[in-house]
Amino acid sequence: MICLFPGCAAWHRLFKHKKKSAAIPQSEKIPKPKQLIGTITLVNTEIAYALIDNGSQPSPAAGTKVECRSPDGTTAQLRVTEIRKRPFIVADIVSGTPHKGDEVYQ
Repeated sequence: MICLFPGCAAWHRLFKHKKKSAAIPQSEKIPKPKQLIGTITLVNTEIAYALIDNGSQPSPAAGTKVECRSPDGTTAQLRVTEIRKRPFIVADIVSGTPHKGDEVYQ
C-alpha cells in the first residue's frame, strides 16, 4: 500500500508486516526417530497376532501401525488392537514374521 503523502510513506516502511518464511519442502524435513514401545513376548502365526510387553511405556492408540525388528535386521509390520491388559498390548500381524524377543518401534 503506497500513500499519496510523503510523510505517510515513511510510516508505512516502519510498520511493514514481515514476510512469512518459505515452507520447508517435505524432502528436507527431519524424520522423527522411532520410539521403542516394547518387546514381543508371544507370537501366534495361526491367528496372526503378537503380544507386546509394553512395560511402563505409554501405549500407542488402537489402529496404529508399528514395526518390529529382530537382531538379524528383518522387520515385520503390526497393527495395534484395542485389546490391552497392562503391561501387554495385542497387535495383528500385517506383514513379515515377528519373533519372540523382537523390539517394537512406533
